[in-house]
Amino acid sequence: MIPKVMLRKLYKKGSLKQDEDEITFQLQNEIYPATIIGLDPIKIDEQDFDVDKIKVIINDDVVVNLMDVNKENPFKLTKGDTFTFRIKGNIEPGKHKIEFSLLTKEAGKLEFDVEDEF
Repeated sequence: MIPKVMLRKLYKKGSLKQDEDEITFQLQNEIYPATIIGLDPIKIDEQDFDVDKIKVIINDDVVVNLMDVNKENPFKLTKGDTFTFRIKGNIEPGKHKIEFSLLTKEAGKLEFDVEDEF
């Protein structure tokens, strides 16, 4: 099990933004490579955002629809990559808690949360 304090370092503090009808934020993998084989909805302030509303852009280039991620179609987290999450939805300006829960091939289920504001 990877400690939550270490997983929180993935989040790029200050990256949370509301752009028209999309919430965006970034993670940067500085820990080690991982293979994501499943994800739960991302939760922002107790509001669930299902994976069908989430896209991830890797290094401003490759787009991954999270609803397509599973054991047969994994999502690779390469060390050093930046991941921009784009979620269809809206949040108000201010401080927010973001909760992540994902299943990795290497370490099993990982859960962590962060706080950020815009």
